[in-house]
Amino acid sequence: MRFLLDENVPAALAAALAGCGADALVLPAALRGAPDRDVLAAAVAMRRALVTLDQDFGALVFQAKEETPDALVLIRMAGRELLDRVDIVARAIRDATVAGSFVVIGNDSVRVRPLR
Repeated sequence: MRFLLDENVPAALAAALAGCGADALVLPAALRGAPDRDVLAAAVAMRRALVTLDQDFGALVFQAKEETPDALVLIRMAGRELLDRVDIVARAIRDATVAGSFVVIGNDSVRVRPLR
């Protein structure tokens, strides 16, 4: 699977995903600070799953009915907690049925629901 990591996701997760055999790209500098709609559109154009800590993307996809990326992965942990568990998060992303799904990764659970 191909992933695009939002600017709020530590680059260490890209390395951990790559270590699991995934193609993970950190958000290009030209898109940093861009509106969420533009980041979402970039993920769609690049045909990548978007990995983010930002809950607003769920609203864009489910309420505003924006075009959906290959998958949307929302990580519900941040800061030191995420950095300490980056390998666990990478494995959860790898092991979840990500394609076509909205995946929410929390401290104790991984929830998956269809995007469409």
